[in-house]
Amino acid sequence: MSSLRANLILIFAAVLALGPVMGAELTVESVNSAEPSNKPLSTDKMTPVAVQLQVLLDRAHFSPGEIDGKFGENARKALAAYAEAQQLPTGDRPTDEVWKTLRTDNRPIISDYAITDRDVAGPFLKKLPSKMEDMKDIPKLSFTSPREAIAEKFHMSEQLLTALNPGKKFDRADENIAVVDTGRREGDDSAKADKVEVDKTR
Repeated sequence: MSSLRANLILIFAAVLALGPVMGAELTVESVNSAEPSNKPLSTDKMTPVAVQLQVLLDRAHFSPGEIDGKFGENARKALAAYAEAQQLPTGDRPTDEVWKTLRTDNRPIISDYAITDRDVAGPFLKKLPSKMEDMKDIPKLSFTSPREAIAEKFHMSEQLLTALNPGKKFDRADENIAVVDTGRREGDDSAKADKVEVDKTR
């Protein structure tokens, strides 16, 4: 066997061995036990650490928008606002001080949820019109599926919901699924704001 071929085989074996380490699998366990690292958070790939960061920011009332497991623009802005409010340094990624403050809330990031009859009752639209003017003809502005409705209920993307529940069906009542736990519950009474200030510069 040539030395070149032997080296290629060794490299291929190393890549296979590192696969699980390089791309952390998105599971309930991986999200709940995710630990921060010095690696940049991905803007286009779902990662356990990004899911954890988004949920903790949401719990702290600095919403990153839809929780999708990616460190996108909204998540970066929420992180910067949170760090500023806590008078902590910030940058392109959460600092150790920010993580320490956020993680004083040590509840699991992912929790179990049993799909209810109401979740699957509908009515659901076959397709939501893409143009605003075409929506005037639909009888009700509804979700297109139980999966979409459940994802919205927990402020998470359908893609993240599906990734956390491989092989699960979302159209059956009493099916147990994994969802993000932002700490908010349907029907919770929230404090009313006396004033809303919009800063368009940021």
